[in-house]
Amino acid sequence: MKKLMTLGITSAVIALSVGLLSVSGFSINPSSNVGQTTSAEPVQMLGHVTLMVTDAQGQIKEYRQGDNQVVRSGESCAGRLIFGSTATAGSLCTGASTTTYANLALGTSSATISATSTKLGNETNVSGLARAAATTNSVADSSGSGATVTLSKQFTNGGASTNVREAGIFNGTSFNTNGMFAGQTFNTIVLNTNDALTVTWTITVGTQ
Repeated sequence: MKKLMTLGITSAVIALSVGLLSVSGFSINPSSNVGQTTSAEPVQMLGHVTLMVTDAQGQIKEYRQGDNQVVRSGESCAGRLIFGSTATAGSLCTGASTTTYANLALGTSSATISATSTKLGNETNVSGLARAAATTNSVADSSGSGATVTLSKQFTNGGASTNVREAGIFNGTSFNTNGMFAGQTFNTIVLNTNDALTVTWTITVGTQ
């Protein structure tokens, strides 16, 4: 898994890397009554994507897994969602900035998704493969090893054979628009008519 977020909070600086955070404890020096921070332990967010292809009979044809790239526009929008900011000056936030990241999309481009990407390289809108809300959207509360967020959606190809090479998380359902939080490119997955691709994003927040 690739580390997606490191976030530390001191009395002077808030460094925000992605969409969820915890705050380091603060302590007060009894002799001076001056607020001081304890050593700031970074809060981590780890993300993982699995891709499972099945045929029309439900037989597994392919299985892939890997890490993803969190993009800067997603980081910026995450800050708005957490703190409710309405400021726009200098913001990298794009798309529906007050909407949660609960939608998954597929694409056909093999171009690498970078930190500055705001959408997929070539999003697909083929019947059954268009961007849509995750059908599984759950959070398992932390039990000492981090809270786990799961987003999952099964796409079923209703058109001609399609080569899928990328996937992403978005804060809107409109085709080929900005508002990407994270994405991943991968080796070509060939989806024949009626093949299904199940995309599952698992994000773990706070691994201590």
